[in-house]
Amino acid sequence: MSRILCTFLLAIGTGAVASVADVGDNFRYSADVSSRFVKMGESDPMQLAFVGVDLHKIFSSTRRDLVTFTLQPYVAFVRNGPAGWDKPPRKHPIFDGSSDWGMQWRVFNANFKLMQNGLLNLRLGHIEVPFGIEHIIPTNGTALNYAHQANWVGIKADWGASLNGVWRGYEYEVAALRGSGNRYASEALTGESPFFVSGRFGSDRSADFVWGLSLLNGTLLTPSDGAVERTRYALDLQYYYGAFGAIGEFALGTGFGGPPANDSDVRQFIAEFNWRTPRETVLAWVQVVDRSVDKSTSRAALIGAEWLLLRRVTASAQLTRHMEPITSNDFLLQLRYRY
Repeated sequence: MSRILCTFLLAIGTGAVASVADVGDNFRYSADVSSRFVKMGESDPMQLAFVGVDLHKIFSSTRRDLVTFTLQPYVAFVRNGPAGWDKPPRKHPIFDGSSDWGMQWRVFNANFKLMQNGLLNLRLGHIEVPFGIEHIIPTNGTALNYAHQANWVGIKADWGASLNGVWRGYEYEVAALRGSGNRYASEALTGESPFFVSGRFGSDRSADFVWGLSLLNGTLLTPSDGAVERTRYALDLQYYYGAFGAIGEFALGTGFGGPPANDSDVRQFIAEFNWRTPRETVLAWVQVVDRSVDKSTSRAALIGAEWLLLRRVTASAQLTRHMEPITSNDFLLQLRYRY
C-alpha cells in the first residue's frame, strides 16, 4: 500500500515540476451513496450500504498528458436480520462478521502515459482484473454483474500493475496481480503468497459489435484465506442494434473453490439481452448463466431493471431464479444517489 501511495505522490510531484495547469483542470468527481437489500434463498436478508466518492484527474505538463488518476474509495456497511426469519445469516465474503463495515477500493490507480498516441500505458494500484465482459462494461455499484463470484474468476479488482493501450483500433491490457482482492496483504493461512496474471485483447468497445479474448492463470486467495490455483480462458461478444443489446461470454478453465478442487474442470456460459429507452432513463435485462464444475451443473435465470427516478437518483431490482442443483430465488433491491 505504501509503495502505491508513494507512486501517486511522485506522479503529482512530477506534474507540478512540469508546470501543471490549474489543479481544477481535467478534474471530475462524484459523491455516491447507495442502500441495498439482498435476500438469498432461505437465508436471512442482508442490508448493505455504500458511501464513497469517485475522483478522476488528468495531470498534464505544458506539452503532454502525464498520468490519469481514478480513485474510488468507499466505506461499505452490512447488517443481517431480522433474526425472526429463523435462518442463519449468510456472511458476505468481504466482511468479517454478519454486522460489520470495511473499506472498499473499487478502482484506485494511476495510469501513466508512456506513449502519447495511446499505444502504451502503465497502470499501478488497485485495478480491475482484465478478464471477460466484466472488464469493459462498468458495473461497479450497480445491480448488474457478470458472474465474477469468489469461486469463478475470484475477484473483480486487485492490487498490481498492468500494461494497457490501443493498437490499430484494438484494445489490450495485461496485468500482474497479488491475488488478494480488496486487501493489500496477500498471504494464505498456509503461508503461501498468491500471485496471478490476467489479460484481455479485443476490439473497440464503443463499436456496435465487440469481441474479446481473455486469459487468467495463477493462485488467488479465497474468502476463507485459502489459496487456490486457477486457469481461465474466455471469449466475450457484444452486439447492439438501436435500443437492444446482446451479450455473451463463454469461459473454460481449471480450479474452483479450495485447494482440493485445484484440478476441477470448470465451464461457464453467460447470455444477456438488454433494452434501454431512447433517453437512457430505463435499462432492463434478462440473463441466463450456465456453469459446470466437473460433473456438477448449476443454472440460473436473472431478470432486472434500473430506473433513473430523478436526475441523480436510481432504483434497481433483480430477481434470480436458481434452477439447478436446487431450486431457489434471490432478490436484490437498491436505491442509489450520485452527485
